[in-house]
Amino acid sequence: MPDLKYSALVDSLLIAVPEIKRRYDALQSEIGPDVLPYPVFELVLEPVVKSALTANADDDLSRRVFAFLEEMARVQDIEVVNLLAVGIFEPWVADPGTLGRAWKYMGESTKKLASDTAHRLKRSDNLPRY
Repeated sequence: MPDLKYSALVDSLLIAVPEIKRRYDALQSEIGPDVLPYPVFELVLEPVVKSALTANADDDLSRRVFAFLEEMARVQDIEVVNLLAVGIFEPWVADPGTLGRAWKYMGESTKKLASDTAHRLKRSDNLPRY
C-alpha cells in the first residue's frame, strides 16, 4: 500500500474496504459530495468494524481493516495518525469490550497508538491485559 495521505485517505479506504461503499454513498448524499475523512471514519468505518468485531462475523474484513489502520498508524502525515486516534481509538478505549476484541487484529503501531490514546484519555485501565 502506498504511503497514505490525508487528502486521499477516503479513496484509499474505499479501495481497501469496499464493503463500506454503500454506507459512504448514503453519508455523501446526506451531507454533500465533499465528505471529510473524520465523518467517514466515525460514522461509516467505525460502526462497521465494531459490528464485525462484536459478531465475530468476518475475519477477512477485520484483517483488511486492521491492515489499513496499521498502515495509517505508520505514516508520517500527522493528520492521518490523529484521525486514527480520534475517529477510531478514542471511542474504543472507552469501550474495553470492543478494544479487547480489536486487540487481536492490531499490529504493533496500532497497539501503541491505542495505548497512547488510552493513557491520554486516562483510560489505561481499559487496555487489554494480554
